[in-house]
Order: sequence, then C-alpha cells, then structure tokens
Amino acid sequence: MPGVIFSLVLSFMVAGFAWLLLGARVQVSSEPEQNNVLNFFVYLLIALPFSIALAFFGMQ
Repeated sequence: MPGVIFSLVLSFMVAGFAWLLLGARVQVSSEPEQNNVLNFFVYLLIALPFSIALAFFGMQ
C-alpha cells in the first residue's frame, strides 16, 4: 500500500514539474484551460509507469 501511495504522489509531482517546464505541448482540446488540465493528465500517465517501477523495483 505505501508503494502505491508513493508512486501516485511521485507521479503527481513529476507531472506538475513537467507541465511547468514543458507547458501545454500536446493539443488535446481547443479550449486553453481544458487543454492545460488534459496536458497535466497526459504527463501524469507518462510518469505513472516509471514511478511504479521505481516504487516497487527500485526501492527494495
């Protein structure tokens, strides 16, 4: 259970930093506000497998 929580928190942090550094690079929606939120979730989905691997395999 702590591994799942750690991987979710790490994913949110990495996605937030990626969104701050890269901005809204992926055009998902025509509305700018919705596009920003969807870009955050795209970055979250990209970061999630790496953080799960780090939480379960890298921190033993």
